[in-house]
Amino acid sequence: MKKFALLIAILLSLVLVFSSCGENESKINEEKNDTVKVKEITNIGEYTLVRSDTADSKTKDALTFLRDAIKEKTGNSLSVGTDFGGKNEYEVLIGETNRAASKKAMEELGGDYDYIIRLEGKSIVIVGGSSDATMEAVGVFAEHFMPEGKIAAPVEGFLMKREYTLEKLLVDGNDITDYKFYYKKKTNSDYAKTSLEFASELCEKLGKKMGRHFSLADSMSETGKYIIVDTSSLDYTKGEIKIEDGNLILYGSFHSIDYVFDYFLDELIGNKKTVEINESISLDSGDLPEIYTREELMAVLDYAYNNDITIVGDQVRGLRTSPAFWLDVQKNGGECEDVEYVGTGKYPAIMGIDLGRCGLRLPFVDEDGWYSISQTVCELIDYAAMGGIVTMSSHFANPTGYEKEWNCDRGNLGDAEGWADLVTEGTETNAEFKKELELNARVLRALCDAGVPVIWRPMHEMNTPSFWFSIAATGVTLDASCYINAWKYIYNYFAVECGLDNLIWTYSPNQYYSERVSVLYCYPGDEYVDIVGIDWYTAGNYAIGDEHKPYEALMSTGKITNLCEAGISDSLVAESYEDQRKLCSAKDYWGNIERMYEDGYKIGYLLTFNYKHTFAYLPGGDEIMALDSVIDLSEMSELFEKIKK
Repeated sequence: MKKFALLIAILLSLVLVFSSCGENESKINEEKNDTVKVKEITNIGEYTLVRSDTADSKTKDALTFLRDAIKEKTGNSLSVGTDFGGKNEYEVLIGETNRAASKKAMEELGGDYDYIIRLEGKSIVIVGGSSDATMEAVGVFAEHFMPEGKIAAPVEGFLMKREYTLEKLLVDGNDITDYKFYYKKKTNSDYAKTSLEFASELCEKLGKKMGRHFSLADSMSETGKYIIVDTSSLDYTKGEIKIEDGNLILYGSFHSIDYVFDYFLDELIGNKKTVEINESISLDSGDLPEIYTREELMAVLDYAYNNDITIVGDQVRGLRTSPAFWLDVQKNGGECEDVEYVGTGKYPAIMGIDLGRCGLRLPFVDEDGWYSISQTVCELIDYAAMGGIVTMSSHFANPTGYEKEWNCDRGNLGDAEGWADLVTEGTETNAEFKKELELNARVLRALCDAGVPVIWRPMHEMNTPSFWFSIAATGVTLDASCYINAWKYIYNYFAVECGLDNLIWTYSPNQYYSERVSVLYCYPGDEYVDIVGIDWYTAGNYAIGDEHKPYEALMSTGKITNLCEAGISDSLVAESYEDQRKLCSAKDYWGNIERMYEDGYKIGYLLTFNYKHTFAYLPGGDEIMALDSVIDLSEMSELFEKIKK
């Protein structure tokens, strides 16, 4: 690899020097006196670009690229042909062809990543050991052998021949050269790094050690052997190199797979000529970051609550959007799902993820899709390591079934008997519900193992008729015990059965008022709730502090009270950004928050619920995020240090 880098450096520093006449020979001189003998081609317009009649798409693209480059630099439009037809007097041979000049050049190549550029008689040969190498050679020719509108060809040939240290790699006795790289097709995220990207990365690195271009495959046959890159693990630091059914599997998380790659290439293979892998190897990068504790997070929330400062953040936009991508949108702006965000210049201090219908949609993710969940988990761990707070909710799918996947959280359970079935082991409703709880626990467990506290907000807005877990979903208000028993069931499953001690349990009704259902109607009790909050989409009025005083009622529990899901109602969402400035700006929205403080209300954190509710979209959001009373991510580490003193 070092030799290859040196050769490239030499090549890039070459300077073409031509004599003023005809086809006189000249030299490419380099400051270290390395030379490549070249001849100027003065009749390039008479040449035909030739490829194999069976060339692949990359070789065809290479030919097209060179044709366009010659046209641009010399003004000559070369004709194009294949080696199936008759031979022309002057030809530029691209890739492996049936011409004798191509075959002779191919014999000098040592591996799939080598290439040669040479004038052979009246033919210019540009060929690599693979179509990728041919494409590279064409690029080098276009950049370095076509100066100032002229064409030069190396007389003795310019050979790029790498050193390939690994001669043989055996997996459970099988030669790795018979293997293909298998990748999982992209299934559920526009923002996650795909299985194909990871597989391609290792494919190239291993190929350059062996001088072999491995194939990529998105399906597996019963008789084939495969190298599988699996990044579906949710364990931040751990990975494994293992053999299953003769296949070589490099397994890890979005974070740990780099360590697995490095170990495989540098430690296991290194500079050895022959390597045999006969058993699985467990790995641990050991680089889990230090993260604040659950107790420290509660202390920070309490500090903000009692000092009139607001920790501000946003719910991640869209279905399975990468947290890192969304952080960048929040700070720097950008397009996400047809909405153009201007950004605030600040990273949010708290970030929300929904595990259900409005986010990761866990019930609908197959095993091949968990690579994107792994990316989400690992990026949340990185975010928490910077002092960011993670909050999670779940728009649970209706366990009795619902006809539309997008509205899977709608419908109802029927009467009190339906709610009883939900928490009764062995019933169909309970079995379906528990499947989703297990999926949620899988994600929450990964964060718990990494030491990330999570503000957990299940079964929110239960006082509205919106979801199947609403106490009045059927239009009839059921006894509060139906909801409370369900809450306690979830609590016992996660906290007791699963042992998840990183969760901060958050009771979060809507500010919506009904005489039948107050915000505290379904309150599970202090033993099962750590903090409380309210969901409030304002229509421009001060509903949160109206005569029914829902926020004040929640504060009466003595728990830290928050704006768990906030934004503007549909009536205040404009069609364009300029219209939004006139209808409701960030400053207009923040006026309600200032009024809350004036009325003696306290706020631990405020989480806007993406789309056009976020300060990254609302005009003037940058001004709000710059307020002294607003805490963004850059201030969180200092805040955590402050509560420790």
